[in-house]
Amino acid sequence: MSGQPMGTSAKAGEGDLAILYPERKTTIAGRSITMREYGFVEGMQLSALVEPVADALSDVAFAAGESLTPAALRPAFAGHLDAVTTLIAAACDQSVEWVRGLDDADGQALMLLWWVTNADFFVRRVIEAITVRQMETASDGQTSTPSSPRPAMTPVGSVGTRTVN
Repeated sequence: MSGQPMGTSAKAGEGDLAILYPERKTTIAGRSITMREYGFVEGMQLSALVEPVADALSDVAFAAGESLTPAALRPAFAGHLDAVTTLIAAACDQSVEWVRGLDDADGQALMLLWWVTNADFFVRRVIEAITVRQMETASDGQTSTPSSPRPAMTPVGSVGTRTVN
């Protein structure tokens, strides 16, 4: 036995589940919302929308070394408004029309909830993009040159050596 009182393993397991499938619940515009992080398959299905947003986020992070706060990322989100709106709607199982119809305060609250819930999903893609850029930058300007020839071995008895008879 683990030494834990009976009945606590379910609560401990809930924490593990929350790490694997983070969900956040709130009420926005009078509607109960459950925001969830994209899973592997859903992320692949949404990749056409995710990739341009992740590229824009990596531009922000790479260029300025900024942290990926909602304020720093707002221009990147605005630059991909249709994709972000669809991604937000998918993560909370609401219609795109409902998301588009929110007032500013509710829209900002929903976007923040989406970002907090899905930041790790995007950060993994941003880290990958930044790593690739750094590798490309490190190799820029370096040309491949043939390696130096191996030093020739001087045989015994050749010029510069003395042979003992």
